[in-house]
Amino acid sequence: MINSLSPKWKPLRGRKSLHVGSAKGLLGKRPSELDEDEEAEDDDGVKRLKGHQGSPVKNVRLQQPPSKSETVGRLTRSGRKSLEHGNGVSTPSLSSPVKQAATTPQNQGRFKDVGGSKTIHEINFQDSCVVKNEAELENDIEEEKIHLQDFLNMISIRFMELTTTKRRHTIAPGNGQDGTVADGQDDLSLERCVVAGACTVPMLELYQHSCRELKKYISEGRRMVKEIENETFEENPPLFREYMSASPDVKALMDNQFKNVKTHARLLSKAMWYEWRMKLQDGLKEGLVSLAEGMDRDDRVLQEQQDALTLVLPAVVARYESLSREHSNLQEAARELADCDPGELTSARQELRNLDADIARKKQRIAELRGRFENSSTEVEELSQRKAKCMEEIESCERVREQYRGWTSREVNGLKARVETIEKEHGWAVTGLSGTSLSMSYRREIELVFDIVSFQHDGSSSSLDLWYIADKREKQAIPKTTEHEFFLQCIRDHVRTLSQSGRGRTKISELLGIIRAGWDKARLVSSAISRINIVFPTRVEKKSDTSISVTSSVLLVPLQTKVEVTLVLRGCSGPSGVDVGISVEANVVYGEHFNVAKIGEFLTTRIGGRVGEGSEDWSEVMMELQRKLIATGRK
Repeated sequence: MINSLSPKWKPLRGRKSLHVGSAKGLLGKRPSELDEDEEAEDDDGVKRLKGHQGSPVKNVRLQQPPSKSETVGRLTRSGRKSLEHGNGVSTPSLSSPVKQAATTPQNQGRFKDVGGSKTIHEINFQDSCVVKNEAELENDIEEEKIHLQDFLNMISIRFMELTTTKRRHTIAPGNGQDGTVADGQDDLSLERCVVAGACTVPMLELYQHSCRELKKYISEGRRMVKEIENETFEENPPLFREYMSASPDVKALMDNQFKNVKTHARLLSKAMWYEWRMKLQDGLKEGLVSLAEGMDRDDRVLQEQQDALTLVLPAVVARYESLSREHSNLQEAARELADCDPGELTSARQELRNLDADIARKKQRIAELRGRFENSSTEVEELSQRKAKCMEEIESCERVREQYRGWTSREVNGLKARVETIEKEHGWAVTGLSGTSLSMSYRREIELVFDIVSFQHDGSSSSLDLWYIADKREKQAIPKTTEHEFFLQCIRDHVRTLSQSGRGRTKISELLGIIRAGWDKARLVSSAISRINIVFPTRVEKKSDTSISVTSSVLLVPLQTKVEVTLVLRGCSGPSGVDVGISVEANVVYGEHFNVAKIGEFLTTRIGGRVGEGSEDWSEVMMELQRKLIATGRK
């Protein structure tokens, strides 16, 4: 219900991210619309209702982020120096305050069965590094300052990971974004108004309140992050030097602690978010329940009034019908009285005599016009004969002009558009014509040259030429690869075996269809190999004129294992065109020992035995194989 009634604000503007990663500086790049005046949004759209019945969700406040002192938990350089002079402390501590704050929650039975295994060990940093005096330490601090963002990059911490989560559908179905119905007219019926007042307005107040609270929360967090960035850059914490000067094993332990701190903070923020959202929903539910109870009371009152009207309404309707009939009768009688005027009757008779005289004069005029019409008909017949002769002469002149006329730019553009439409639909285009030799290109990638006469009944067979031209294009040239050469050779060998004349001759349309189907398979295989090469290093080698091998190296990092998967493609001529078979070979180069037969069976089942049979992407199958091998090795 909440998702379907979500209001849509400013559909033309960009969506503002409410995630903590939308801030500037430390938290990554932020959309530019967040820097605009946010108060302008409160002035646009629907204003908040300020009636005597307030929304119950207005009292639910979002917990403010912790203060800077609670977050940082340490003194500035000037404050620490004043304390050192007052208390006689001369040597600063090298312990990290972040380590003390990022403790694991207690009373969790998740790892209670693990007794003696410890992930975090106490390490004496005094023994692993050279102790420096205060002056040397201050000089190192001044010389080796690093920004907080650089330190976070060193420990591989990012704050924009959750922004890639899939956004839920929040558009209310049935109505347009502007609140109108499907026919384009606003439905201002009583039912729609009641639903808007009872359900939509509370939801609107809920979203307005939540948006204001989230804006305040984001603004305060952004301000605190900037202060923390400036303070840490002014005085680098001892944790920075500890991490940069630590040995690899200590860095591994510290990286694990940083990961636990980040996970703990993210889970705490999610817990606070869900708790606040549940409170908002409870307040909204309370308001809707009270509205439902009030509407039930109103329904009972209206039902009582309807029952009272049911007893009186039939008599009132009958009385209205009788009065309507009486009104009609009285109007008819009044019209009859008005028509019985003697003076009007006399004037009507005189007007009738005048009309008779006028009709006689018009009849005489019609007779005169009829004579003129007969004369005009004779002249029209003569002119029609002359027109027919002129039309014959005009047609003969048009034929002569059509024979010697030129092509206009509009006609040329129209024919060019038709040719481009045919090329987009079928992929074929005519690139040249010399005598009876016709050259055609498919998708501007391969070119076919053949003799048209050889495909007629009495024609003689001639050679067919097929070569690759995509690497010679001026724009978007595609270099020629091993798989292109392999498929081109298979298609060329197949079409040269086709019969060109006689009873079993091959039609030109069938020839073009065979080449198109074969090259579509070549484009499919080339695209699949390119996608595999993006994820896994892949090399293509030619084994013979009718076969190639595609070898991909699958590296299983957690298992320290490398598996080579080889797809052998063998081309042959089939009844419907060029068929390319696929055979799978697997080999474990080093690391864990897997059953290569099962690997081959898995790939054969998912990819298929021939090109074009399997509908799954080869790269997806290889990635799934990697995941399965890692899972099997861990077991």
